[in-house]
Amino acid sequence: MKPAAARTSCWGVCSRKVSELSTNQLCGTVPAINPDSQTTSGDSTSVQSATVPGAHFRYLRWVAITIVTVAAGSAVAAMLLPSAAPLSGEGGVIEFLSWILWAIAVVLSLCTCFRWRERADRLTAAWMAFVALMAGLRELDAHVYLNPDYFGGFGVRYRMDWWLDGNVSPWLKLGWLAVAFVVLVFVIYIPWTVRLPVFRMACRGDAMVALFFLAIPLLGIGFVMDDTLRGTKLIPPAARQVIEETSELLGATMFLASAWLRWRFPLAAHLRTVGLSDQRAA
Repeated sequence: MKPAAARTSCWGVCSRKVSELSTNQLCGTVPAINPDSQTTSGDSTSVQSATVPGAHFRYLRWVAITIVTVAAGSAVAAMLLPSAAPLSGEGGVIEFLSWILWAIAVVLSLCTCFRWRERADRLTAAWMAFVALMAGLRELDAHVYLNPDYFGGFGVRYRMDWWLDGNVSPWLKLGWLAVAFVVLVFVIYIPWTVRLPVFRMACRGDAMVALFFLAIPLLGIGFVMDDTLRGTKLIPPAARQVIEETSELLGATMFLASAWLRWRFPLAAHLRTVGLSDQRAA
């Protein structure tokens, strides 16, 4: 039988624990957990992380506010201005803002390469910097300067008739195919090497991955408006251009937000937030 003092001590400890737990439940807080501690259930690992955004899709509110605000602002400005050209034309206000956002994304991603020491962190940051650079150059229409009109005999055209033209040197075609192959390998190789569970991260609410995925259809809308629907009569040219530039601006905004989260938190923290700390990046 335990001595009275021991029984009193044990009762006091238990009372304090019950009191702390009740207080935490009433106040809506969770007792602090060691970041290294893990509770495994099935194929998932639950680890508390209150710093990285996204655990409960709270970022979607700000995404909706941003999209509505930018779209409404562009629409109102286009209706009030006598001409939409200064707003959405080539070199207009919206396009200039997109250039700025892509440039910031490139610099921020390069800074991320030196901020974190893990190989996966550096590879993903370098990959995002490359993607932002390519998107920024596309926004600047820099690919036009690779045409024969500017690049002379070494220029390339992006039309199928140029590739099928027998008068064009086959060595020139092979050279540009090699360049395209190197770019494609770089774009595919790093995600394949890092092998982040991006779809599971997005489904569980990771804001960094979800914002990146959201940027893709927004940029795709701009591409469709610019290339696929350029000659359509269903949408007035001025309205089509406003939609194109606004969607591309929103895509650049979402990409920059993803790059900012990539800079602020290491991949391990993102994985812990959505309970995937058992999935190692690289």
